[in-house]
Amino acid sequence: MTLRSWRWATGVTLFALFASLAPKTALGFCRTITAPLPANYDPTADGCYEPPSGTAYIPLWWRNACVGFSVQQDASKQVSYADADAIAQKAFAKWSAPSCAGEGDAGASAGVPSIQAQDEGPVACAEVGYSESGPNQHVIVFRDESWPHNDQYNTLALTTVTFDTDTGEILDADMEVNTAQHTVVVTTPVPAGAYDLESIFTHEAGHFFGLAHTPTKTAIMYAFYQPAATSLTSDDIGGICSVYLPDGDRVTDQEKNGSVDAVSVQQASCNETPFAGFGSQCGPMGPAATASGGCTVAAGAGAASDDAERGAMTLITIALVIAALRRRGARLFAMKRARAILACSVVAIGGATFAGLAAERDAHASVSITVLFDELVRDSTGAALVTPMEQRAVWENGRIYTFTRVHVDRSVAGAVDNDPWIRTMGGVVGKVGQLVDGEPVLTVGRPGLLFVQPLTEEGPGVYVVTARAQGQFPVVVDAQNTQRFVRASGASAGVPTPRERVVQISRSRAMSGLAYGAPLATDVLHKRPIEDGVRDVATAWARIHGSP
Repeated sequence: MTLRSWRWATGVTLFALFASLAPKTALGFCRTITAPLPANYDPTADGCYEPPSGTAYIPLWWRNACVGFSVQQDASKQVSYADADAIAQKAFAKWSAPSCAGEGDAGASAGVPSIQAQDEGPVACAEVGYSESGPNQHVIVFRDESWPHNDQYNTLALTTVTFDTDTGEILDADMEVNTAQHTVVVTTPVPAGAYDLESIFTHEAGHFFGLAHTPTKTAIMYAFYQPAATSLTSDDIGGICSVYLPDGDRVTDQEKNGSVDAVSVQQASCNETPFAGFGSQCGPMGPAATASGGCTVAAGAGAASDDAERGAMTLITIALVIAALRRRGARLFAMKRARAILACSVVAIGGATFAGLAAERDAHASVSITVLFDELVRDSTGAALVTPMEQRAVWENGRIYTFTRVHVDRSVAGAVDNDPWIRTMGGVVGKVGQLVDGEPVLTVGRPGLLFVQPLTEEGPGVYVVTARAQGQFPVVVDAQNTQRFVRASGASAGVPTPRERVVQISRSRAMSGLAYGAPLATDVLHKRPIEDGVRDVATAWARIHGSP
């Protein structure tokens, strides 16, 4: 069964997070694949994620022997263009230079990985995304003025990879560095409170080439980011050599009908030009039909009867959405946005999703600072045990956002509206999808604890999860039939909390009569029984906010 037919048969949107393919060697390297990573999956404990037997998935890979990259011409107030470009060249070169002798899959030939990153020079475009009609740039951009995503104080960097879900071929990749809230440097030793740009670029370059987080602690691609780690380990080398074999083949293993087939694709000639051409200026973001503000829902290849059936399903879904919104008196979407939803959205009600296929989708990898428990409580306006009920995705300002309506099963602390909407980055609209590592994974019917804050620009009743995935704690049932909170899968790739933040929280806790210290949110809630965790949250909430 193909990926396309599987998606329509199940009627469930396939969200591709930075999951991983089970390795064929003793090494722990992992590949990015197009299959959902469960919200409670822990790569540090469980290793590379392998979807259940029968699940269709495809790992990501670049076809060409050469891939271009461009540093945005303004660079940063903290880092000059010359320095940023030199460090980017150095970081990418590390992944192309190692010897593959004895590394990767059994029988791999000796040599170096058959992938090179080439500098295409400075570009004016500072937008992240893929333009179907072109031009494109694989851009590295510094965000000096403001960070355009949630959790600006914890996210250091984000890589966006656009790829074809039918083949796994990567079409575009961009990096963003958060220099609005954080200090990055190009010299060593790294001053206190600053972050080494070379280590950030080296880690993100691994994602750029299609590698996911590994459980190997010493590796560059370890699931929890390590500052000042700039040298590839045997684990990292094994990963890059297994994807881009020295003989030029691309290993594109994928599971079909319960078995894994090894398919090799011969690399194309050394051509670093992006899809739809290269240009210094930004192209119209997203699919060609959305360039003028419109959108399309494209049917997949198949008989006319299949297209008619899908069209009927879409109309039924739209009718259900309208009726549901009327019944609930929802004020979430104004008429302008409602029209966009009806034309472009992916709608999931009761776990069933009806949508056009996502021929291209974006996957994101992020580097984030680990959040302290007291910070999570302080920065939230409410905390609640919730169960997701329905989802829809809309295209806004060149990005896709998914809105999930959740039922509040139990209010834990603060104030949360009844049946609120939670906005997360990523989703699928028509043929285009965007997925963001580090975002909460909200699955219809799967309960969990959320720390939230209102998203006022979206209207009343709309929230975001505080500290992104670090503010989500899925509920699982252990072997003793005890319900427990666990760390969300998207909460990995964390760097240590800055010392000044630890000291500030420690002093605040000491003034409240607690022992001097600043526990991480995961230290307090990960693997805790629900009732114990709820009590700790309520107690901390009263101490910090002065009310339950």
